[in-house]
Amino acid sequence: MNLKTSLTALSLVFLTACGGGSSESTPSNEKVQTTNTKPSIEGELSITLAAQSSLSHTLTLKDPDKDELSVNIKDQPSWLSYELENQSLVFTISPTLFDIKLHELEVSVSDGKASSKVTLNIDIEYDEVNYPGDAITISDQELTGTWTAFEQDVLIHFADDGKGFAKFGDVNFALSWQNPDDIEISTEEFECIANCMRSQFIPLEVMAKRDNAIRVKRYLNESEFVWLTLNKGEQKTLNHMIYTDQRQDSALRMSSFNQQEDISHYFFTNLSIKVDGYGQIVDFNEKAELKDGIYQFIEPSEERSFFGKNYEKSFEHIDGTFDRIALIPKLKHAELIASVEDFAVLEFTYHFVPKSGGGFNDIDDVSNWPELNKELVDRKTYKVFRGAEFISPPEPKAGDVLMGLAPFYNSKLTESSYFKIVNAPITMSSATMGQYNVQSGITGETFSVDVEIVDTAQGREFTVGDKTRSVRYARIYDNRVATVTDFFDNNKLLSYSFATVAEMDTTFEATQDDYMKTFYVNNISLLNLDQHAVMEAREDGTAIVYNGGVFGANGLWRYESDNSMSFVRNCDLNDTVENCIAQNEEVEVLNYKLFRKEAAGYWFLRTYSEKKIYSDGTKGQPITQSMEFLKLCDGICIYKSN
Repeated sequence: MNLKTSLTALSLVFLTACGGGSSESTPSNEKVQTTNTKPSIEGELSITLAAQSSLSHTLTLKDPDKDELSVNIKDQPSWLSYELENQSLVFTISPTLFDIKLHELEVSVSDGKASSKVTLNIDIEYDEVNYPGDAITISDQELTGTWTAFEQDVLIHFADDGKGFAKFGDVNFALSWQNPDDIEISTEEFECIANCMRSQFIPLEVMAKRDNAIRVKRYLNESEFVWLTLNKGEQKTLNHMIYTDQRQDSALRMSSFNQQEDISHYFFTNLSIKVDGYGQIVDFNEKAELKDGIYQFIEPSEERSFFGKNYEKSFEHIDGTFDRIALIPKLKHAELIASVEDFAVLEFTYHFVPKSGGGFNDIDDVSNWPELNKELVDRKTYKVFRGAEFISPPEPKAGDVLMGLAPFYNSKLTESSYFKIVNAPITMSSATMGQYNVQSGITGETFSVDVEIVDTAQGREFTVGDKTRSVRYARIYDNRVATVTDFFDNNKLLSYSFATVAEMDTTFEATQDDYMKTFYVNNISLLNLDQHAVMEAREDGTAIVYNGGVFGANGLWRYESDNSMSFVRNCDLNDTVENCIAQNEEVEVLNYKLFRKEAAGYWFLRTYSEKKIYSDGTKGQPITQSMEFLKLCDGICIYKSN
């Protein structure tokens, strides 16, 4: 190889190693790839301002890459706008009275390749001094209808006759309303005919209106108020298939209805009938069909009061004589007015059917009494229903306490003692066995009655001696558990069911002060007869015991070691409880043990013991045990203030 050839070969090797022999080249104008930096938002992220004022607020946008930026506000409210000015994000904030609260807004900025976000907190307050606003008046026509504030669990229905009802959280009531300037609400206890809770005055001041919404102040007293945003619109969706009465009672009637038009609906309930000073709680058990939103009752019966009295008036006959005519209520139809969650209110329309002969004989020609027709017009009453649902029976274990059988059993304890079970606690000794335990208020003896429990495909069976009761279970309002017992009405050929409270806190720690109040006995039969039974322990050791109390105390009381209280009747008021029970041939002892407190009253286990002489001369000591709700006298009572 000559020198020229060798140099040439060496040059080729060198050029190849250095890349000089490549056919590709890098253009001089191609950019070098760089990493993108996402933009950011900086500045004060918490703002406070008054409703009805306006404020400008600026945040700074930073992007080292100088990219074009875009901004997004998630769920941007109408009272907030913004502009991009170079590297500044300028907000204009102009809230109204509808917007009073803390708003947490997600603000994000993007350069098209990456984004970042922050939370902008805007606290809108009410400034009563500088931006108070002026109250406005809306017409009665605008007000009539159903209004809701779901965030605060509020529903108000204003009917066109000045009546209505409302639900504020766990509290609901009937109402009457006026609308002179502000809205003035006067509350009434639902379905109450006697010993009703005091009416409360609730003023609503309308401060703003938009579309179908109003912003109102609900005054709690002369100076304190809470804001409500009420939205107008029907609320008529039933969320349950079965419903119970809303009543403080151990046993509640159950109805089965929904919004399907091709099935039968069943109403086993009671209604409050109030006319011209007459008030009764009347039972109804009727079948209905739903047509065009109206429950039409099928062959409804004329119903008399439950252990009560008829509505009777004297009418002049065309011959100049006067006749006493009974007016018996008869249902026509019912309509759902409003419903939310488990709360439903129906308006029942009824009319009176005239009867002679104490309310038992039909009247063929009402024209014989010219004034009678005025009483036969359609009338309306509201009825509250609370949703329920069937559940599996709770699984008991030793030590648990079960309830829910009412009425159930009469048991002979001794030759002279009998035990009647209405609704009493069963203390479980195992998963399938339990005992009723009852103490005689006369002798102090304690008796036990065995109860066997068997679960079935339909529910549960309780057996005491030779008596067996089959029940289903349901969860009723206030999240309580109840047993459901089914019966059949042979006259109407309709079934009906009672839901009986089956759970109660039997470990409640009561004090003597809990019993030192005035209570009303909330018994329908007594109320229908205008009999006001009072329970009241007095500081001097005397008591009003199941009596109207017009003539003062009629018994004694004693606080017991188990935190219960015994009331004794048929005693000399100067005597002691012990001596009265021992010396008298006939005496009554009512022992109350507090299980649960509610705003309207207290739940007690009531054990009623008697020492008595029967009509045939034999002596007995029967005992009846039941759950009883005693209604608290609200405020200024007939005898004293609670």
